[in-house]
Amino acid sequence: MALSVNGILPADESLARLAANKARVAEIREHARQLYEGGATGVQVAADISASTDAFLSELLLERLQQLDEGQQSRVAQHSAMIAVGGTGRGELAPFSDVDLLFLYAPAAGRDYPDFVAHVVRDCWDAGLTLGHSVRTIGESVGMARQDAQVATAVIEARLLWGSQGLFERFQKAVSRKVVGRRRRAFVAACVASRHAARAEHRQPVREHEPDVKPPPG
Repeated sequence: MALSVNGILPADESLARLAANKARVAEIREHARQLYEGGATGVQVAADISASTDAFLSELLLERLQQLDEGQQSRVAQHSAMIAVGGTGRGELAPFSDVDLLFLYAPAAGRDYPDFVAHVVRDCWDAGLTLGHSVRTIGESVGMARQDAQVATAVIEARLLWGSQGLFERFQKAVSRKVVGRRRRAFVAACVASRHAARAEHRQPVREHEPDVKPPPG
């Protein structure tokens, strides 16, 4: 595959790559359907989708990484990480479920890191994956988690998919110490309050045209 410096492929190769990525996502979902019809439990199906999606996401990122020069590749590999959070972090992906990702980075990853992530995110959407993603430093992640209970519950279930193990471990320690450890009661109270608020907002899903079945009670 001929890759250009600016990340733009020749039209025919770009279309071929797009088709191959869409086919890969379709294969993941079809294999999950076959497992379920063959008697696999929901947990087993979710775990299979999660493992296959993990591998596919890493492949997409590595393809984009190879388009950078050697210096950029080294900086990104040493100072960033692609992290699964929330349900994706738990390894529980249902068919067509959103994929929740945190692209964690240190400033040393380079000023072009957000542009690099934008290419990876676009590749995911083009392939047929629905992303819920953020691009943050450790400090930004901890700050958001302290302000938003939904962010907090997502980041405490983080799992490294690709990148710097050291950066990921520093992130985990910061979350444990600053989001949960020093304010455990406040953290639990915020999570409970967030759940009550969601249930109050979605109290009568039976009366909605497009109900969200996740937040309501029962």
